[in-house]
Amino acid sequence: YSYNGLMLVQGRDGRGIRDRYELILPAKYSDVELLKSHKPYCKIETRDGWQIYDIVKQELLSEDIFDAIVPYGEFSFLLKSDKGDKFLIMPSSYSRFNDKMTAVISEQPPTCMTSREQYQKNDN
Repeated sequence: YSYNGLMLVQGRDGRGIRDRYELILPAKYSDVELLKSHKPYCKIETRDGWQIYDIVKQELLSEDIFDAIVPYGEFSFLLKSDKGDKFLIMPSSYSRFNDKMTAVISEQPPTCMTSREQYQKNDN
């Protein structure tokens, strides 16, 4: 059991995630790792590479495959790929009901603005 209510499960075909009610991510991936313990995003490893999964929405953020996912600041990650690097930018707080408060994959690195400043700028 985990303090955030998520459990990593090992099945016949690989790893997945479940909460106390249901399977959230099918147990078919080589590896599954939470990116931040207090954020609902994980990286999943397939035969081809890594992808980013939103645990709350139960969907991939993108179909893109990455060679490596490495920290790039407090709320961002560098997504390395032969096709060109990208960045995962997470807001400081999360709301599945507000698209401005969910993570995005961008070709541009994160700015120096805080997530709150970015949210307020986008709201105007």
